[in-house]
Amino acid sequence: MDSAGRPPGSVLAQRLCGSPMPLVQCDDCPRTVLRLTSGTPKHPGWVFFKCENDGEDGCSFWFWEGEYIDLLIERKLIDVRALLSTIGGNEAHACATKGEATSTSLEPKKNNEECMIKNPQINNECMEKILLQLVGAVMEVRNLLKCILVVLVFFGPTFLAKIW
Repeated sequence: MDSAGRPPGSVLAQRLCGSPMPLVQCDDCPRTVLRLTSGTPKHPGWVFFKCENDGEDGCSFWFWEGEYIDLLIERKLIDVRALLSTIGGNEAHACATKGEATSTSLEPKKNNEECMIKNPQINNECMEKILLQLVGAVMEVRNLLKCILVVLVFFGPTFLAKIW
């Protein structure tokens, strides 16, 4: 658990939490792992994946959801780009709809009161989406400037020689 009280896993995995994930075969036996939700007071509602044969004499396969997603990414068992575009589409729709929460959860809302934003002036998910787009634009400008620099380095002296 990190300092903010979130389950472990990379930032990317945290963004993908709540998305449907494939269930893999346990590393220690031929069984398919289980997706379960914690009911403990310390980790209420946290999702984890484990082999049904876990325990002292059983398998050691046990991961929090973020760690499990990192494992799937490492083993190239999920299409991260497709999942991110799905999440991005959900965020774009949520940001365009005023008065609704911008949750990326695929679970249906329990009631409309949960969907209302108490303070519509602050919406961190929309700000994050805008910042990600800004970072992408800055990287594109950087690449364009690199191309211009390469052209100037290789063809600049030739152009100057023709002028003089």
